[in-house]
Amino acid sequence: MNEVPVIDVQNIGHLGLIAAIAEKYKIVDIIDKLLPKVGNNQNLSHGQVVLAMIYQGLGLSYDRIYLAEKFFENLPLENLFSPGIEGKDFK
Repeated sequence: MNEVPVIDVQNIGHLGLIAAIAEKYKIVDIIDKLLPKVGNNQNLSHGQVVLAMIYQGLGLSYDRIYLAEKFFENLPLENLFSPGIEGKDFK
């Protein structure tokens, strides 16, 4: 018997295009080079935080910036950022 593989599909809409452009122009790397992370109290780098603000600003969301955790809760963060990033990191 042939078993059908299970595929997990997550819709990221136009944020995938923004992620591709950010990766092409190395936006996160440039910001991290200019503003290195000093402390270890946050899981996100400065470049990732700026990228998160870009996603939220262009994500057609009318939520306040402090509600970023809510905005990112149902998105595949490992595809938009890097592995290991969780929604609680945006608190």
